[in-house]
Amino acid sequence: MALQIIRGVEAPDVTDVAPNRHAKITRHGRSGAELVKHARNSSQYGVLEITTDRMADRYISMVQTIRARYAAHLAQLVPQARLLGQVTASQQGQYSNPASTAASSSAPIPFDQASKRGTEQGPSWTFTPGAGMTQLGPIGLPANGYLRAIELDIRTVTASTGGTPVLNQDCPANILQQVVLQDTNSNQLDLLPGYALLQDNCFGGYAGSPDPRVDPDYSASATAPSLQLMVVRELAPTGFGALANMSASQQFKFSAFAASQGQMYSTAPSTTYPTLSVTAWMHYWTLPDATDEDGVAQDQAPPYEGTAQYRWYSPANSVTQNFNLSLTQVGNSIRNLILIARNATPVRDNGVFPDPLYFRWNADILHIIGQRQLRKIARELTNDLTALDTGVLPLPYNFGQGRFVGGSGVNSWLPTFTSTRLQVFGSQPTSDPGTVDVFTNDVSVAETNPALRPVQGSGGGIPAPIAPVYANTP
Repeated sequence: MALQIIRGVEAPDVTDVAPNRHAKITRHGRSGAELVKHARNSSQYGVLEITTDRMADRYISMVQTIRARYAAHLAQLVPQARLLGQVTASQQGQYSNPASTAASSSAPIPFDQASKRGTEQGPSWTFTPGAGMTQLGPIGLPANGYLRAIELDIRTVTASTGGTPVLNQDCPANILQQVVLQDTNSNQLDLLPGYALLQDNCFGGYAGSPDPRVDPDYSASATAPSLQLMVVRELAPTGFGALANMSASQQFKFSAFAASQGQMYSTAPSTTYPTLSVTAWMHYWTLPDATDEDGVAQDQAPPYEGTAQYRWYSPANSVTQNFNLSLTQVGNSIRNLILIARNATPVRDNGVFPDPLYFRWNADILHIIGQRQLRKIARELTNDLTALDTGVLPLPYNFGQGRFVGGSGVNSWLPTFTSTRLQVFGSQPTSDPGTVDVFTNDVSVAETNPALRPVQGSGGGIPAPIAPVYANTP
């Protein structure tokens, strides 16, 4: 049974009232008695019992409270949905009025629906490991749409022969000793070794099954290794984080250094080394037309175009039993930190880490945690992880609102200023001097409205809207 209430205050146009529910009403200047008479003669209204103003006021107050709560709830959800591309900028207006129940007919088609995913082969190199490293590139990458990721396909062209070769501990990932990606303005996006890139693939959460070592074509064979590593740009399946790559005269540039014989093998083949190839494959979003076939407008750019992630690597930080390590890559929102420890030999070794480990974020100690607990967290957050590599401890902040790394949502990112203090400290269980490599994956949200950035009052704040600057960059 429908009832319209006009009281001179904001209230629902139509509501449902159960039989025998009390209400004091007026409608278009009619008295309660007139409305009761009207209700008896109309199928739209039933018989109503007229009661006091107090009951009507309480009802209207309840409706206004519910609407206010609904509006506050949307105010929290819609900005994040926009940031992840779940709600477009033009669609947000419909949520500003909680009474709105229908989407705007003029809302454009979202980018990830208007665009299509594509793949294109880029440059390729063939080489045989030599006494020194082999330089690959730098070379421009094909320009097409919005860059999602670069797949580095490492395969064996001709297997090694002779003896019983043994790969080094980080192989086959360390076939690429260094990977460098620069944007269209020659600004550096990524600089890291292949083994760190492997860990980024595992704990970056860019795929449903992110560990490359479970791929169908993966092989750790010493005679014929095979591996596919991803240098990922987008941060969500909506295309958020994908970068415009449509200028043939201003291309993204890729370069790498392939391992020498000694860097690849602890026991070398006795006759010939393998011949290897590295091919860069471009994964991209197409550029949508301004309208679809029916003339409906389409978003032609990913959500928050210009937001970019970076990969930074700080190798060989010396540590002793009184472990104290400062992490200096700050100024953006951190998605992921991965520590890789090596002893004096040097091989990867868990004993180099403190146990328990303390992690400081400005004045806050975020973790006082054992290595076993960190390994359990890493397993719980990574879908197909069966064993954590020796000497590797991830500190992931990229689980979003999900249960796995790579989850949609920016709420879990660790915001930092350029002045933020990040520190890992503690004591080694027994003295095991060595080094720790620090991998940092952070995001510059310079293109994002500051009101939508993650903020934490006591320890962090809004990340500075600047891209990181890398020292000693070739």
